[in-house]
Amino acid sequence: MTHKDNKKLNSIVILQSESTAQLSPIADNLEANHNVINIQLFNSTLQKETERLYNLLSKHKERFVIIAHSFNAFIAILFAEKYEKYVKHIILLSCPSFDDEHDSAKLSHNKSALVMEILELRRTKKLIDAIKNVKAPITFMHGKHDPNPYYGVQDVLNENNVDFEFILSDKCGATPWNDSIHANSFFRMLNVLVNEF
Repeated sequence: MTHKDNKKLNSIVILQSESTAQLSPIADNLEANHNVINIQLFNSTLQKETERLYNLLSKHKERFVIIAHSFNAFIAILFAEKYEKYVKHIILLSCPSFDDEHDSAKLSHNKSALVMEILELRRTKKLIDAIKNVKAPITFMHGKHDPNPYYGVQDVLNENNVDFEFILSDKCGATPWNDSIHANSFFRMLNVLVNEF
């Protein structure tokens, strides 16, 4: 975990797995104006990961903007449901589907214990229940060419009357911040969202 504890606009948590390198351009872009905490998740269990987040974030008085990518979006949702007072806004990038019908091969073929727990919560519709209980604003940023199909998020949540904001980029894939053509527009939108609430 890294924390730049300066007097800045917002405190932002970036959740990522295994290596911090994939989302490091996002942290680099935001840290000029915000406190940024990078938290590496270890693919253990949902309970351990949410409790670990609580132990890290409960040391601070402020509420956090949480940014999560891919299946870490589900961990952010489950954390926000349980520990709402620490969450100001959730921004979810390239989130996998909320139902089995629109599953992406990337998630369904990941056999880690953590992902298997998430898949079971999805199968039993408990992920839908969890996101309905989240009181913080939730924004999804998704590329139309993402291997995680956007309609597995947008359509499924609309069908279940979930309150959320959805931003779909017509020409982007799963990581527009690493795309020289789309990075600038992605970061402009992300900075607006971070300051939205």
